[in-house]
Parts: sequence; structure tokens; C-alpha cells
Amino acid sequence: MIAQYLAAGHPDVGERVALVASGAEVTAWAKRVDGAMARSLARRDLAGAGLALAEYFLPGRRQAWLRRPVGLVAGRLMAPMFAAPAEDLLTELRAEETFDSRLVLPQIRVPVLLIGGDRDRCFSAEVVTETAALIPHCTLVWYAGKGHSGTVASGRVARDVLAFATA
Repeated sequence: MIAQYLAAGHPDVGERVALVASGAEVTAWAKRVDGAMARSLARRDLAGAGLALAEYFLPGRRQAWLRRPVGLVAGRLMAPMFAAPAEDLLTELRAEETFDSRLVLPQIRVPVLLIGGDRDRCFSAEVVTETAALIPHCTLVWYAGKGHSGTVASGRVARDVLAFATA
């Protein structure tokens, strides 16, 4: 999300920009889940943070019963994140909750590669499509069947970004 503002406000920073699993605005679902995780982490509540994280990987009602046991394990794995000050976590959350880059996207003058997953619950297909349309020189690549984490972790990302960067 920061890269969008850097590209718009500081065109001299780079010749090209690659945005992976990003868009002009975060979905209400992601704001809710990220909010629960950040507030839990700020309270040092490992179980609550893990439960929120589990919803990323086990979304929907059919998998809800698995979230608690997975969340307890995930919460323990998140312990290193407690090194971050609580106020930093809450500041990041406030930034995500108010983020909307639609006004600055038309100011981006460098070529942009936008990679989106068509099952991303953090940046909806509609918002990703709108984001690409607002950026003057944008190439949109869809990863079929991929959600947010699947898009970010895809082995295709490095190849696609490298091809874009050397084109």
C-alpha cells in the first residue's frame, strides 16, 4: 500500500513498480480480521491473535470449528510479534482501516505491474480491477484460484516481476 503513494508522490524513486496482492482499498472482511489480530496482539493475547489469523486460512462457516485449535497453535507461533510496541500495532491498524489510494493512483507515471488473486478476501477483484484502471500504465495479472496469502506466496510472483522489470 505504501508503494502506491511512493510511486505517485516520488516518481524519481524507481522506473517501475510491482504491486502484489494489493489494491486501492482493503475489504471490510480484512479490516475486521486484521483489527481483531492487531487488538489481540496489542493486549498480548496470543490465543485471540491466533484465532484471528486462523480465519485467513480457514474462512467461512464450514471451517469455523477448526479455527480455535489451529488458532491456539498459530498464536504461539506469533509470540515473536509481541516485540512490537502495542501502539505501533494499533497505528498500523488505523492506517489500514482508513487506507484509500484512489485519489493518488492517476498520478503514478511509471509502469505498474499489479498481481491479484481472484479469490483474495483482502483486496476484492472489483477493487483490484478498479485500481488497475486508475493507474495510467498498469498491467494487471490474475492468479486464478489464489487468495491473498496464496498470491503472495506463489512461485509465479518472482518470474512475473522479473519479466516485467526486464521488459
